[in-house]
Parts: sequence; structure tokens; C-alpha cells
Amino acid sequence: MLDQCYPAESERTRKNWAHQIWRFLHEIAVGDFVVMPRKYRDVVEIGQIMGGYSYRADQPIGYRHIRPVKWLNTVARAAISGDLRDSMGTLLTVSELSRRDAAERVKALAETGIDPGYSGAIAAPADIDALVSDVDTAGSRQLSVRDLLGLWGFGRRTSDALEEVGSALQENGLAVRPDFTTVQLDSIVTVVANDPEDTEASPAVSGSEVVETGKRPHLARRQRSPADGGSGSPAD
Repeated sequence: MLDQCYPAESERTRKNWAHQIWRFLHEIAVGDFVVMPRKYRDVVEIGQIMGGYSYRADQPIGYRHIRPVKWLNTVARAAISGDLRDSMGTLLTVSELSRRDAAERVKALAETGIDPGYSGAIAAPADIDALVSDVDTAGSRQLSVRDLLGLWGFGRRTSDALEEVGSALQENGLAVRPDFTTVQLDSIVTVVANDPEDTEASPAVSGSEVVETGKRPHLARRQRSPADGGSGSPAD
């Protein structure tokens, strides 16, 4: 049907749509949690699927395919840890969050408005001075790239972030293994005292090597464990 109705779209696009329709109809289960980032507000709506699929011809076009949702809580984006918040930025309208205890964390957000984080998470130092102190005391300090950037108030590896963080690390005699510009934001890196002969560490970067752009927030869902999703009624 999609092939007949949208012949001008690429085969890949039509297959993507078909997979999302299938998930909406058959994979999202009653009891799943739904997360809907609000487009023009810094909040996320969290609800729970209360019933099966239905078609409502009396509704406006774009709102006729329905899954009933009970909305439970409105949570500020800032209350959600960066790794989970970024997962909600998938380009798919209907998708599942499954990494880093996402199901349990969405449930906790629905009930308390607090993201408990994931098991095994490494707490970040309070500031750069605490990072330097930890390295001086223990010889090294592990943290995620995301938390490393966060010490300087950055959430992504923009050119400004790379330049400022790289310079500050160098000024404090610190290096990062592996190079924090080459791994994922949620990867764990080790900060150590700078060794000029260490070619695997990243004591500084030019500020123009890696630039990350933001993701467009959409629905996300979760099956049999809290779902991330969008509205209870995706567009026709």
C-alpha cells in the first residue's frame, strides 16, 4: 500500500515507514511507558499505554490512528541525564529505548520525576579542581566523555568545547585515554597526568577536529519495559 500511495519516495523511506507502523500497531503493548518530548518547551511528557489500536475517522487528519495513553508526569528535560535524553532524540517517530536501564529509569521519572541513572554509572567529579585532585591522589580518574565536557558546561563536542577543554586539560597537566574526541559521548575515558611521550592520550585538541550537532527530538517507545514514545496518536 505504501508503494502505491507514495511511489515518489525511496524504497528505504517506505520500508522505514512500514516498520514504524508495524511497531505502533503490534509491538507497543498495554502497560508500556511512553515518552513524548515537547517540541517548543523544555519538558518531556511521560505516559502509559492503556489500550490497543483504533482508527477514529471523526478526528482531524494526522490524529486518526490512536493508542490511548494516560499521561502521568511532565518532567523538565534538565532532570533527565544526558545519555537518556539524547536517546529520546531519535529521528524515528516510533522507537524503543533499551540501553542503560532505560525502562526502569522512565518508570522512575513517571513516578517521581527523578532519573536514577543506570547501574554501573561512574559519578563525575564536582569540578575541574576535583578532577585534578583525584588524579593527583589516585594517579587516574575515570569518567564519561559527557561528564568530562560537563565540567566546563558543555553538552557536545563543538569546536568551542574542544578548544576550551583541550586547553584546560593541558594547562592542568592532564591527558585523556583514549582520545576523548574519537569515542562515543557515553564512553568511559581515563584522565591521567600528562606524559609527553604518550601518543594514545589527548592532552589538547585544536578545537576544529570534531563538531557534534543536536538531534531532533521525537517519540520513543519501549516494549514490555517502559516505552519511549511520542503521542498516543502518530500522524496519518
